[in-house]
Formats: sequence, C-alpha cells, structure tokens
Amino acid sequence: GTPAIPIWVSLETVSTKGQSLKYSNRNTTTDLNVTPAIQLPIFGTLQWNGNPSLYAVTGNTVTVSETGKYQIIVNISLLTANARTAPYARITVNGVEVGSFAATGYARNASNHTKSSLNLTEIVSLNAGDVVAVNVQLDAATGTVTMRSSGSSNFSIIKLD
Repeated sequence: GTPAIPIWVSLETVSTKGQSLKYSNRNTTTDLNVTPAIQLPIFGTLQWNGNPSLYAVTGNTVTVSETGKYQIIVNISLLTANARTAPYARITVNGVEVGSFAATGYARNASNHTKSSLNLTEIVSLNAGDVVAVNVQLDAATGTVTMRSSGSSNFSIIKLD
C-alpha cells in the first residue's frame, strides 16, 4: 500500500483452541427411555460459552463454526420409578450416531435403587457447520426415566485444535 492507504497484514491469528461451551439441564419431565431415540434435552441453562461465534445452540443441538478436533463430555443423572430400566446415550454428528455407547444406566427400583447415570467422553473430528446432539433410547425394560433434577446433567464441548 501507500502511507495514505496502507494495506495491513495480520502477523498473528487468534486461536479458538481451548474455547468451550457448557450447558446443564432444566428439563426433568421428558421420558428418556423411549424408542426410537430422541435428542437429549440437555441445553437448558447456559453455564458458559467461551466463543458464541464458534458454538451456536438451537433446541437440543449445538453447531460448530470451525473445522477441528473437539472433546465432548456428557453426564446424565437419571431417575426412574419403574423396575429394571436402562436407557443408553450416544453422541450424534449431523444425525448419525458416533463413538461409544453410554449404557450403564440400569436402575432396578428395588431397595431404593431408583437412580443411575450415563457418562460419555469422546474426541471427534468435526467440520464447520456440523451439528452435534446426544441421542437417548430405551435399552431394556419399558418405564419412564427422566433426568434427576434441574442442573444434575450437563454437556460440554471443548475445541482441541
């Protein structure tokens, strides 16, 4: 450029590495022990969003705006009034289930065993515009299973690179 009209070139880019989002549930009435799978209603209370231009939450999903590797952590605290329920959970990307199953949510409802939890930790490679959610579904006997209490379950996503 010229002194009157300079052309500026950035020497450093701002990294989004390490920026995260965390939500906890408000919903305690949706039955999670159903077929077919439904999206977990986990996005109730925003704990933080380190970069609203990186993470956009709509309904029961979060969309990322940058390609990269992301760590997703999901903790679901469950409550049942029925015998031998055991829903499972799985992360989805663009509606396709990926990674491991969280399938340890067995609750017997005998001797006060009405509570359990599902926990997932995955590292996934996402593209800009990918939509992430968590599916939950019946895995054993029928019966209503809900999230234990408001704030008892959470979803976090962290950009690793």
